[in-house]
Amino acid sequence: MAIPGNHDGDIDPQTAETSLEGFVRNFCSQAPVHTPEAQDATRTSMTQPYVYWTLLTPLVTIIGLYSNCPEGGQLSQAQINWFESELGSAPKDRAVIVAVHHPVYSAYGGKPGSQHLKSVLENAVKAAGRTPELVLNGQVHNYQRFTGALNAKPLPMIVAGASGYNLRLHGLSKAFHSAELPVKMAGGDGVLESLTTASTATCGSRSRRSQSRASM
Repeated sequence: MAIPGNHDGDIDPQTAETSLEGFVRNFCSQAPVHTPEAQDATRTSMTQPYVYWTLLTPLVTIIGLYSNCPEGGQLSQAQINWFESELGSAPKDRAVIVAVHHPVYSAYGGKPGSQHLKSVLENAVKAAGRTPELVLNGQVHNYQRFTGALNAKPLPMIVAGASGYNLRLHGLSKAFHSAELPVKMAGGDGVLESLTTASTATCGSRSRRSQSRASM
């Protein structure tokens, strides 16, 4: 399963494809087909029902959202209504994981996390009467694990954005360069517990220098 990121929603002037057209072709196909993007790979397209979806399994319910292109994310009211319904009707005997591209918390200086998206999640949790056990985010190209909160209920929130990709793309905010973990996020209720970049792996208050991406 896959959720779209902000670049999936961008319009590419070179191809003139509409927003999400490439994502839908590769991940929301009516039937498995070999797409041009696969080139000589044998993989076929995926057949998930839409760009946002619910996956029911015997152990966990996963709800995938599409947070669009604007910085901090943006969900249509139709998607918010759907999310509240899916969250409220999720089986009570198993955990719920919510996946959405834009991070609620982030230690990256240029993308410090989205209070707007946090508000959307909190309002949905309140309306549905159900709090997820885990929130997964992307966008920032490293790994960050927070203890966050939705309506004052603590839960893990993880940024898993392809750790190690492009050393200079997403750097840490200066406040974290010499900080010992855990670190409370300024102006919020999130606590950064662990982070991994292409050159540094940090767990709790300990850090070590990675020799290569393969060693992380």
